[in-house]
Formats: sequence, structure tokens, C-alpha cells
Amino acid sequence: MTLGGAKTLILVNAPPASALAERAAWIAEADGSATIVHRDGRRLHTIVKFALAVLRRRAMRVYLVDCAVATVLAGLAARLTCRARVVLDTGDATAALVRSSGSGGRLGVLLGTLIERLAYRLATTIVVRSHGLATRVREMSGRESVVIPDGFDPKFAGVRDGEYLRRRWGIAGESITIGVLGTARWNARLQWCYGRDVIEALARARRPDVVGVLLVVGDGVSHLRALALRRGVSDRVRFIEPAYGAQAWDQLAALDVALSTQTNDAVGQARTTGKLVQYMAAGKYVLASRVGTAAEVLPAEMLLDYHGAWDEQYFERLGGAVDRLPPRRTLRAIGAELAVRAEAFSYETLRQRLRDEVFGRPLVLVTGDFVTTGGMDMANYALADHAVRRGREVHLVAHRVAPELARLRTVRVHRVPKPARSYAAAAPFVDLLGRWWASRLGGHGPRVLVNGGNCVWPGANWVHYVHAAYRPETRRGGVSRVRRELVHRMFLAFERAAVRRASSIIANSERTAEDLRVHLGVDPRRIRTIYYGIDATRFYPRSDGERRAAREALGWAPDVPVVAFVGALGDLRKGFDTVFDVWSELAADPGWPCDLAVIGSGADAPYWKRRLAQMPWASRVHFVGFSSDVAGVLAACDALLSPTRYEPYGLAAHEALCCGLATFITSSAGVAERIPPALSDRLLPNSRDAHDIARRLREWLGARDRMRDVQLELAETLRRRSWDDMAAEVFAVMESSAR
Repeated sequence: MTLGGAKTLILVNAPPASALAERAAWIAEADGSATIVHRDGRRLHTIVKFALAVLRRRAMRVYLVDCAVATVLAGLAARLTCRARVVLDTGDATAALVRSSGSGGRLGVLLGTLIERLAYRLATTIVVRSHGLATRVREMSGRESVVIPDGFDPKFAGVRDGEYLRRRWGIAGESITIGVLGTARWNARLQWCYGRDVIEALARARRPDVVGVLLVVGDGVSHLRALALRRGVSDRVRFIEPAYGAQAWDQLAALDVALSTQTNDAVGQARTTGKLVQYMAAGKYVLASRVGTAAEVLPAEMLLDYHGAWDEQYFERLGGAVDRLPPRRTLRAIGAELAVRAEAFSYETLRQRLRDEVFGRPLVLVTGDFVTTGGMDMANYALADHAVRRGREVHLVAHRVAPELARLRTVRVHRVPKPARSYAAAAPFVDLLGRWWASRLGGHGPRVLVNGGNCVWPGANWVHYVHAAYRPETRRGGVSRVRRELVHRMFLAFERAAVRRASSIIANSERTAEDLRVHLGVDPRRIRTIYYGIDATRFYPRSDGERRAAREALGWAPDVPVVAFVGALGDLRKGFDTVFDVWSELAADPGWPCDLAVIGSGADAPYWKRRLAQMPWASRVHFVGFSSDVAGVLAACDALLSPTRYEPYGLAAHEALCCGLATFITSSAGVAERIPPALSDRLLPNSRDAHDIARRLREWLGARDRMRDVQLELAETLRRRSWDDMAAEVFAVMESSAR
């Protein structure tokens, strides 16, 4: 099957007229330009067939439907020979499935594990069919997946009348039919196959008005017939060869109750089970094990507990549930309600999700730097990193990109010149190159994100700082002051133009959103507030022992409390002049026991070093300067002092809060919105009032442990929101703004 120009090659580890082939068909429709090649014959023949298809067609994208030897080796060939993007679409925990089936012995399990790990490693994008399998992929490979479950064709779906088939099958009018539709493959180790649950439920149920209908084909059918005979229910079981297409839906119409049983292990938790979705879309009442997708989409009264990899008692619980079933009319009414829930699984919905999330348009991200230091730099780095791990093609228009990000296979770096190492001098170049790359990729329908006033483009704009809300202050006069004023006016002009052109605006705090409304007249309906996330593995509360060890590593006294200041020293916005005055007052008291750690650099750093050197308490100050390991320095501290003049958010304060530090921050800062009332004494009403700040620090030191539990509770709350959580929300805005 070929659609369009065949930019995508879809390799299906199944023959035509199979469930996987049906999935491949609607995937091809979502892509719009695809060739589909199905498995036929034995494994070796399929390996050769797939490899030749890759070499001959040299497609831009190779889409692997199923994680199997033939598909994965073909994907490897595609990566090595034509540098194609490889999408792995899998619905099973491959190694666990091989182990569960018992096929191939230890060698089979080893091969299954190798194939699964290789597949996750070589794929550009990983598509899974359940959240359970996404968790497994993350645990095995550290990679994120796109969850696209199995679905159904809406033109066949809906509640139908199956009475004529019931009569043909010899089923009395008011009898309740329970059954399954699918392929029965016999598992000799577990003595199990699809449909056994129907027979076991019939054998254990006490009510006589229940008939089993097995719409199955496969090598397990003979075993099921023998089992029905042994259980004494063969006269109440109908074995019907399953149909396909519209006729399969007619057969489902004859069922009152469909069963969906998954084991509660890696195999069951990973599966969506396409038949579950089909049952729901057909309006069937479903009895299912409380595992995987069923537990997420079915009402509680339809779910039964299943314990472990094999639970013989499950059949007893299932038989009891059959005994408690209401009359047919009620079953049908309740089942019809499931058809509404199934709409999220229709092929139309899933095709659109594939277009957006897998066959996604390239991303163009425009900012100064994609590095892990600095508030907006870290946020943009996290966004790009998240996009790459989801397999998106990402174009970064920037001065600097962290090497570990730049070298990733789907990243394209478009470097912007930075004359005289000046962001101000480089600003026009960022705007020019950002617009040029967004236009050049226009034929691919890119999703474009700019940051504040750095690029004028009609896409999403992520605002981290509002120039119109704050006029920079500096201790220097003369030419330096005039230059800063001119730069400020230039940034204001860029900002107004960019915000006016943006289709949607993301603010990093409610403070920033309010500044956009008040100072730039932005309609509140255009603004979405999205808070930053955190790397919880780096920023977390330290024990007393860990804190002492961190101090010793920095060469500090192990038992002396430390208050940190984190911020740039290029002007007065971060308030280090206030910190200097606060410490002058506190250090004048011989009983004041704390040291001060200064983490930051900038044009004014030499001046402040000279001032500090003249102070009698200079030995109590650790001038760390710029640090790429802020987490390591905060680990050695007890508190953070941040009396900022203007702070749209305040990532350093956020990081300190996540570390469980007592954090003193200006009350107007964006991050202050996330501090609970119990810690309101840490919010500074006047960032210039050194005497008031000194008083608050003394009170904190006098009762350091009083609010410790509240600090730790806040740390736990903030640490639950990751950078990936933030990135997912930003992506949603980017997608919606492009429609």
C-alpha cells in the first residue's frame, strides 16, 4: 500500500488483515505519505524483506509497528545507511512477554531483552500504547514516550442489534452472553489463552442463564474446547469463527458482557488491549482485571482485582461478578454509556494526535542561550531537551547551546553572532535569524517559540521578563548610564512589537502576567501562566551530615551557619547593595554567627570585592563567584537572601526552597506566589530596608527549627513539578497557538 510520495516507510510485524495491519493503515493515513510493508513467511524471510525495503526506498522516516527482531534490525539498517528517523511503535513489554510465554528458553529471554533495549536506543521517537509501557520504557532507557493507544474505526462503531445472530447461534432471548473476540494463542507454561476466562467464569457462576461466546481463532481453540468439556459447560459455550470489518461489530452486538483479563505484571500492565477499546465503542458492558488501561477508563463496578503474574482465584471473583450481573436491558444501557468514553480512542482522534506528536512539525526555539545556568536559560534548555527526548526535530536559534544538547541527533543549532560579547549588540541578529529560520522552515509547518522581545513572530511568546515593568538601576554614571538607558529603550521597542505580534503568550508567573496586562496592555485571555519546574535529583533538602560535608568540600567551617546570595552583579536589580548593608549591620554584632556566601558574577563584581575587602568582617564572606553547580553550593547553606528590586520569577529562590532552605525573597517576586501564608515572615515588603531585613534574619536564627516542617513540606510540593511537566504545558500552548 502506498500513499503519496512515500516519505515514510511503515514496517508491520504482522500479515495483512491483522490487528497490527489495521493500526498501520490509520498510521499511514495520519502521515499522508507512506508505504506499508507487511510480514509474510518465516522470520528470516521477513528480516530480508524489511532490510531490502529500507535499502531500496531510503525513506526519510521508518515506522516500526511492533518490537520484534525483523523490525528492529530494519530500523538499525535505516539509521546506519540512510540516517532516517526511526519511530518504534510497540504495545508489549517484549522481554517480559517472552519470559511469560516460556518460548525460546533462557536464550529467548536474552534475545528479547537485547532486542527491546536496542529498539529503545535506536528509535528517534518511541510510541507506546499504554502509560504502563511508557513507565517501563522510562525505567529501562531513561527516555520519554508518546502514548497513542489502540483505537477503533468510528464508521463501524456504535450500539447494534445482534438478536438475529443470537437466534442463529441458538441462544435464548433473555440469556446473558459473555464472551471475547480475538486470537487464541495457547501458552503451554501457563495453560492459558484468550477465552479461558469465559469458560472458567461459566464454570464458577451459579446462575443458569449465562452463555459463553468465544469469537476466537488460533491454536488455542482445541484446548478451550477440551477445557469446556472438563468443566462441564461445553453445552453453554458457542465457538464462532470471528469475522472482520463491519461483520465483527455485528458479532459483538450479540454479546451482553465482554471480558478483558490482563495479568498484573509487566506484560499486563504494558498492554492497552485493542479489544477493550473495541468493546467500549460497541457499547458492551465489560468485566476486566484492574490492570493497565482498563483501570484508567472503566468504572469501578466493572473492575476486579488481579494479583501478580498468575491469580487462580481471579476466576472465582469473575464467577461471582457474573452472578451479580443485572438483567440484559440494564447491561445494555450501562454499556451504551461506555461508547461515549470510547470517543477518545477513535481513529480520527488518534490520527490527529499522531500528526501533532509523532509526525510532528519541527520546533523552532529562539532565545539567547540554551544552558543550565540562569532562569530563562535553564527553562529553555529543559524545553528543548524534553522535545528531543520525545523525538521532535528541534531548531535552536541562539548564541550558546550546551554541548550535550547540541550533539543530539534531532537538534539543529543555528548560531547567532554576538558582537563584542554583548547581548544588546546581538539583539537585532537574534530577531533577524529567528524570523529567517522560521520562514525557511515554513513549508514544514514549524511550531515557533520566541522569548519576550527577542524575535517578532506570530507564534507563541514565552515572557520571562517585562522590560516595561522595570527601569534598570546602576551605581555607575556617565557614559555607562546613558548606554544602559539606550539599551533599555531598544529592548522596550522590541518587546512591544514582539508581544503585539504573538498569537499567544506564556508568562512565568502571575506577577509577569500582571505586568503584561498593566504595562503592555495585553488582553488577559491571551496569557497563560506556566511556572518553572525543578530537577528534584539535584535540589532536595540535605541532612545535617550532608550539609557539613558540602561545607568541607568548599573549604568552609563545617559547623558555621551560612546565608547565601545568588544573582548577577551587573546592576542593582538583584539587590546586592542591600545585602551588603544588611551584613554590615549584622556583622557589627560580635555574637552574629553566620557567614555570607556570594554566588554570582558581573561587571560590578570587582567593585564589591574591593568593598568587602575593606570590611572588618570580610573573612566571614565566601565570594564564590559564578558557579555551574549552584545545587552543590546551596547544599552547604542554611538560608537564602534575595532582596530583588524586580523579579519576574526567581529561579534561585525556587531552587533554595526545593532544598528546604529558609528563603527570604521580596514579596513582589513571582516565586513569592508559591510560598504559603505560614512562611509570610520570609517575604520582604521593602527590598531596600536593610534594617527590617536584618531583624527578620535575627528572628529566624533565634528559632531556626520552628518552621522547619513547613519548609520541608513546601520543598516536597515544589519538587513534585519537574521540568518535563513545565515543558509539556508549554508544548500544549505552542500547538494550540498554531491552529
